[in-house]
Amino acid sequence: MIEEYKNYLKINGASQATIKSYILKIEEYMKWYRGSFNLEFRRLYRENVLDYLSYLQTVKKDNAKTINTKISALLKFNEFLCQSGVQEKMAVYKNDRIRVQEPLVSPTKVSKAEVEQFRQRILEGEGAKYYCITTIAAYCGLRISEILAIELNDFNFTTRELIVNRGKGNKMRVVYMNQKAINAIKEYLKERKSDSPYLFPSEKSSTGRMHPSSVNKVFNKYSDVITPHDLRHHYATMLVNSRFSISEVAAQLGHANVHTTLRYSHTNRNEIIEKIDCL
Repeated sequence: MIEEYKNYLKINGASQATIKSYILKIEEYMKWYRGSFNLEFRRLYRENVLDYLSYLQTVKKDNAKTINTKISALLKFNEFLCQSGVQEKMAVYKNDRIRVQEPLVSPTKVSKAEVEQFRQRILEGEGAKYYCITTIAAYCGLRISEILAIELNDFNFTTRELIVNRGKGNKMRVVYMNQKAINAIKEYLKERKSDSPYLFPSEKSSTGRMHPSSVNKVFNKYSDVITPHDLRHHYATMLVNSRFSISEVAAQLGHANVHTTLRYSHTNRNEIIEKIDCL
């Protein structure tokens, strides 16, 4: 049943990270089910789901965000069971999610000066390839999976367009590159030697693309704070501060919901702390 669910998620455009997360959460539910009833799981019952949610809150003491992620996984699993004919009714509802008040704080953790210093350290220590990856993250705002999925025919220096064909949910969007990103790609292409269609080919395979772990390893080498996703947050904040509209920022980042984008219009943590210290 788990393998069928995994295929269902793939067909419906879930990313590898989402699939892995959801599978772990369904396996966790099944483990709870077997431990509670000493029976093998067959289908979802509303009564069991409610007991499980109570267990997560009162016994396991998961926070609201973690519980909501598990509810999302159960919702998709429930849809799969219904489409597969295992059951007819939904036992999990969207309103099972716990309402969480999002903090009015931008998720951005690093300043422009810190990002620029980090890029320079990557250039000096690792060379053009990782500098290019870092620059695309910082000045195009792509997710690491999107960066590593870029193919050689996905960008155009004349129009400054970078086509993201394999974005979150398999959605396509066009991102516009600034001169820093264009220069970084051009310099990297001068030394790139590979027959792979990917801009950043795998170091172990001549046709495949790099794995995110290779990038994370390099980032961890040069910073205890900055991750590829932090550079995406930084880019979003720069756009907002440069008076891009929220809809323009959402389009560049590939956000399906502008409420996600609105987070970047709030003051960041460091600015709030500075104001508190002035009291």
